[in-house]
Amino acid sequence: MHNPSPMLALITLVSSCFAMATAGAMFSFSVVANSLKDRLNISSTDLNTITAVGNSSLYLSFLAVGPVYDRVGARWTLILGAAIYCLGYALMYLGYEHKIASTTAAMSVYYFIVGIGSTCSYMGCIGANVKNFNASPHEGKVLGLLLLFYGLSASLFAQIANAFFADRGAGALLLFSAAVCGIVNLLAGCFTFEVGTLAIVAATVQVGEAHGNRSTSVHDSAKSPAASIRPNANGAVSHIDIPKPGGETVLPVKTFDSEKVDGSGVQLSPVDILRHPLFWCLSATFVFMQGLTYITNFVTILEAAVGEREATEHADRIVTQNSIQVTVMSVFNSLGRLTLPIFCEVLQKRHFATLDRSMLLLACQVLIFIPTATLATGAGSEGVFYMSSILISYGFGGAGALFPVLTKDFFGMHAYGTACAFVMAGVPVGIFISNVVFGRFYDSEAVAASKCFNNACYSKAYIVFSALQGIAILAAGSVVVLRLRVRKSASP
Repeated sequence: MHNPSPMLALITLVSSCFAMATAGAMFSFSVVANSLKDRLNISSTDLNTITAVGNSSLYLSFLAVGPVYDRVGARWTLILGAAIYCLGYALMYLGYEHKIASTTAAMSVYYFIVGIGSTCSYMGCIGANVKNFNASPHEGKVLGLLLLFYGLSASLFAQIANAFFADRGAGALLLFSAAVCGIVNLLAGCFTFEVGTLAIVAATVQVGEAHGNRSTSVHDSAKSPAASIRPNANGAVSHIDIPKPGGETVLPVKTFDSEKVDGSGVQLSPVDILRHPLFWCLSATFVFMQGLTYITNFVTILEAAVGEREATEHADRIVTQNSIQVTVMSVFNSLGRLTLPIFCEVLQKRHFATLDRSMLLLACQVLIFIPTATLATGAGSEGVFYMSSILISYGFGGAGALFPVLTKDFFGMHAYGTACAFVMAGVPVGIFISNVVFGRFYDSEAVAASKCFNNACYSKAYIVFSALQGIAILAAGSVVVLRLRVRKSASP
């Protein structure tokens, strides 16, 4: 009988792409930031508090969403996310229109709910496809494709806002987001299947003279009823026993124990994960990594850099420049999320004992540090902003793409959702610190109407951010050192 698993896996991938195109909608917050600030009559610190709470939810909610995914699976995680996503944006719309409570605390709660919905969408899509394509030679491409749509989500919503909602206000856009995010994720959940595809990796072994001294591939051996295929706990083939005439079995000779480095031979419990030194280093990297504050506060930074006259007399130019930069950030965020999993796949196939996929995470941290340190000097030209948008977005998106891959490599698939939750649990602390620091420094330099129009409005905060990003680099470097020790032990 025909095996439906590959087709169901493909259907799941397609539906997940649509869901991921909505999962990153929160990264387009700068499109509605000024409207919210003016409509609610709040300060930059208040606006950054709302942003920090919402962005923290993207990570903190993993503590609940991860175990929920492990328990109920991807389909129900996506359906639950559809309801929560829609509810969150609907509450923000009602708050914006002053139909319900619209204080800073209330709007923070509403945005936190939006973040939970986004996390459900992300976890359901990534979890289902990691399981379906685990150990597949196309795993990196699949993850890259999903994260491409995730990264493009911000650009998609920004362009929709600019094209259709520029004259209607942020309220209409929030209502639109509630409908789209709810409907798309509900449909994606209905077309999501966790088939646990048995991935047979091409390998070649000698089976003896009785077979004409030819090489028989794993794919060939799998067709033989006498061949013994032994999958590991993840469903991936780790050993294939091929009988010789006379009953003797020939096993493939390993020259590199890839199970020790790609997660297929790692099955850690939640307690073991917390005890693992790699967990603390990986978590610290994401806690102190910068970039999100720049992405969500760009229009505020832009206005400060161009000055009061330009910002007030040519407000239309500010809107246009912000839209362009949001698009640039979204595109390069997407490129980072697309290319880094592919680079991971290439490194994994090469089996270099001295190269590990965690090195890519370190490279992303260095990319983010360069513009962060530049902004700390007070630089604010158009070229600096393009450089910052490109490097920060590519590094931030790339690091985000590495998160699900490295989590699987380090801790296996036994408690994958919980492992993701543990790694992300501390990230809200870093987000909150960064947003509060930015808001405080901005307000301290602000003039009337809580507006700030000089480079010190952001440069002082970026001195602090540069130091925090330096810690992220040190943590990522520690991950590389620990992983190279693992690779050394896996070498013959």
